[in-house]
Amino acid sequence: MKPVYLLIVIVCMTAGRTAAQKNKPGYFVESKLTMLNGDNAISSQILLSGGIQLSRWDLGLGAGIDFYQVRTVPLILKGQYHLGKSKKWTIWSNAGLNIAWATDKQFDDPAWIWGVTRQHFNNGWIGEGGVNYTLVRQQNTDLFIGAGYSVKTINDQYDELIYFSGSSKVITRNIDYKFSRLSLYFGVRF
Repeated sequence: MKPVYLLIVIVCMTAGRTAAQKNKPGYFVESKLTMLNGDNAISSQILLSGGIQLSRWDLGLGAGIDFYQVRTVPLILKGQYHLGKSKKWTIWSNAGLNIAWATDKQFDDPAWIWGVTRQHFNNGWIGEGGVNYTLVRQQNTDLFIGAGYSVKTINDQYDELIYFSGSSKVITRNIDYKFSRLSLYFGVRF
C-alpha cells in the first residue's frame, strides 16, 4: 500500500513542476472540519494544511487531530487537482504519519483487566482521498464541502502476565487496528 502513496506523490510533484513552468506559484492555507463514519463509531477530525499552488495543482503539508476511536495527530502530504475552468470541483489525496496521542480513557485500566501490566499505542499511517465542491468563492477565500474515504492505522501493544503451573511469564501482545471511514466535511481555503 505504501508504494501506491509514493507513486501518487511522484505524479503530483511531476505535474506540479510542469504547471510551474507555465504560471507563477501561489500559496494556500486550508482548514477542514470532518465528520468520520466507520464501523465502530462516528467521530471527527480537524485538519489544517498549507502549501504551494501551481496552476491547477496544490501541493502541501498539514497536521490535525483525529478523534476516531483512538485520538491521533495526522501529519500529512497533500495533493489536489482543480477540475474545469471554474475550478469548483477538486479531487484530492492525503497520506502520511499518524502519531498516537491516546486519552487516559482510551487506555485499558489494569485493575479491570487481570494480568495486563502496561499498555502503549504505537504510531501508524493515514491515507485519505475525496472530492470537494466550492460553494462560495469571494476574492481569495473559498467555502467548500466534500466527501471522501479515509484509512487510519495504529498499533496497541501491551504486556500481559500469564500464570501457569505455579509460575508466571510476561508476554507482549500486539493488536493492529485499521480503521476505514467515510468522511463528510466542510472547510475554508485562503
